[in-house]
Amino acid sequence: MRVLSGFEVVGQLPAFDEAVIREEPNLFGATAEDVAVHGGPIARCFVDRLPDAFRERPFRVRSKLQWLKAGWRTGKNFGGYHCDMVGARADGEQDHAHRSRPGRHTIGAAVGDVALTRFAVGPLELPDYPLGQRQGLLWHQAIIEACAHGEVEQVTVPEGAMLRFGEGDFHRTSTAQRTGWRLFIRATHVAPDDDFGPDVIDRWNRITNAYAPTTVTEAALFAPYATH
Repeated sequence: MRVLSGFEVVGQLPAFDEAVIREEPNLFGATAEDVAVHGGPIARCFVDRLPDAFRERPFRVRSKLQWLKAGWRTGKNFGGYHCDMVGARADGEQDHAHRSRPGRHTIGAAVGDVALTRFAVGPLELPDYPLGQRQGLLWHQAIIEACAHGEVEQVTVPEGAMLRFGEGDFHRTSTAQRTGWRLFIRATHVAPDDDFGPDVIDRWNRITNAYAPTTVTEAALFAPYATH
């Protein structure tokens, strides 16, 4: 797979105090109208600042509030470089060949300075691995190596920057620099196969603590508490 990974800055959120961030409700599959009713001040501000051109197509909003300790990294599995809105193949790895949503379909922002978002910026050539191999981890390692060799730039995005990104735009969350709250909020254009039921707001109204172990010892200690 060959991609030109990156992002486009399309707006900026104001700084929010951590006391405000920690009270922000989580949203999933929310329309602009849902955000007005169920969202907190950050979500409402985010929707108000979406570019007019983006709002011309139907979109849904998702926000995820997390509490992190210093040194933790948010994200499933190993918290490595990945793309959003890519369906899974049979072994659970992302299926970029058949289930990737085309285009820069998403605008997102990280709120709070606890753990900022990083993008790999530049051309990437990543092989498709057969079923059963940890393609995501292998791709992450390849991207880290490309950054180390200066072939790709690793860019840390400022707090509150509203970014447009999508297919082939690889990103990850940086390690938490201190203990505190982080909110990531995004709006994504609706696709024909999206399934949003009537309870979509209520079923996502929770806080997640996505600790990702990074060493063999940490993984062994964390294993009894892991959920899938």
